[in-house]
Amino acid sequence: MIKKQTKLILIGAAAALILLCAYLIFLRPLLGNLNATVSEPPELLEGEVLGMNNSIMMFEQVVRENIAELTVHNQNGEYAFYYNKDHDTFYIRGNDNAPYSKDQFSALVVAAGYPSVSSRLIDHCENMAEYGLDEASNPSWYKLDTRDGKSYKVYLGKPVPTGAGSYARFEGRDSVYIIDASSSTTLLAPIEDMITAILAMPASQTDYHTVKNFLIARDGKPFVEITTNTEKRMGEDGEYEEYLNYEMLYPTNYNVSISTYDTLLQTFIEFYGTSVCELGSAETMFDDETLEKYGLKNPAYEVFYEYKGVQNSIQFSKKNADGTYYAYSLMFDTISVVDDDTVLFLEYDLIEFIDKPLLQVNINDMARIKLESPTVTGDFRINGTGTDIVVTASDGRSIDADSFRQFYMALLTLQMVTYADTTDTEGLECIAKITIETDSGETTTFGFYPYATRRCLYTVNGVGEFYCLRSTVDTLVDYTQKLLNGEAFVYADRH
Repeated sequence: MIKKQTKLILIGAAAALILLCAYLIFLRPLLGNLNATVSEPPELLEGEVLGMNNSIMMFEQVVRENIAELTVHNQNGEYAFYYNKDHDTFYIRGNDNAPYSKDQFSALVVAAGYPSVSSRLIDHCENMAEYGLDEASNPSWYKLDTRDGKSYKVYLGKPVPTGAGSYARFEGRDSVYIIDASSSTTLLAPIEDMITAILAMPASQTDYHTVKNFLIARDGKPFVEITTNTEKRMGEDGEYEEYLNYEMLYPTNYNVSISTYDTLLQTFIEFYGTSVCELGSAETMFDDETLEKYGLKNPAYEVFYEYKGVQNSIQFSKKNADGTYYAYSLMFDTISVVDDDTVLFLEYDLIEFIDKPLLQVNINDMARIKLESPTVTGDFRINGTGTDIVVTASDGRSIDADSFRQFYMALLTLQMVTYADTTDTEGLECIAKITIETDSGETTTFGFYPYATRRCLYTVNGVGEFYCLRSTVDTLVDYTQKLLNGEAFVYADRH
């Protein structure tokens, strides 16, 4: 019997506890809200509007769809967004190209167009200077012009002592309000905070490799230039197919490192800095003082490239102490901070842009190869493809196709090692000159100049700063003599 009573007591206590929790969690807040709901709304002044939860709005809400122009004036400067009916979008006046953040603009529209205040501090103020709202204080302000012909202007004065907001005044009314502190990130912020730090026209993931005329200049002088060409090559089925080909235009026609260059081009898919320091005007360039401030009056690096017919140009300062750069985008008239990880290619050595093989052309795409040396000269014409290849010497003699393939294999093994100790060919003997001509008509000439026992400075169309191994060049000279003599041979890699 006692156990049964104890059990009933415990059950009752648990039920009471559940009811108490339900009251605290659900019923009490609801009753509180009901009490708040029935509280008296504030008395409104002429022009004020009642907002949510009986808050005061300085004027009726202006939604984005009714804004014709929004002008902001603060200690950082003055700017305006205006609505362009033809394009159904907003632009920054004086710089239609400015890439502003849609999210930041939305926040600005809400801050300006929904003028709810924390409180009305004074109904009729006789000393606006006390709150930084008189003309002599040069307060910040914003002005909303609507598409239906109305205009609203609000002045923003000193911050309140608690830091919870700022004093405000609506033009034409001598009341003092307190607005929320969030205005510091919208209405009181610099225009640069609104701008996306994009540096150039974004490339697509599907066609970034079609970028043309990519150029890096250092201290005002060209450093490397690469373009993309479309060329036809014969496929395995004997039909010609179109291929994209990277071609180095400067300093000479070196073979482009596809892995390096492809990685570089992917940078342009999302080519952004971390923040914007300055927004210029489409009508005027940055002045020398501004450029000097960011180390851009005489930029350390310049990057140019063409994408879908649009020219992109970005100038970079020297690297800053914190590892960043300042970048001037001529397309968007901005100066931004850029992490070095984004533009590692600015400091690449030339050798990083170059593939090691001197020649990377399929024998099926070759029309002519001429080797000239002090001991032998061979000029060979190539026709046909695959097993049907036909090779003819300049005097009309037929050259054994199998042996010529062995010669060509040796030619393909010519590789750059690294930088040569000299780039001056004066006083050096040219032990071989090889000229190749492709089916597309492109001609390239290689010159080979030994400057050490095993090292050979090589030039491409007269320009060179790298070396290859002399032994491979000697092998090619030897094979040329054998081809002309009609001797059969098999290529043997001696390295």
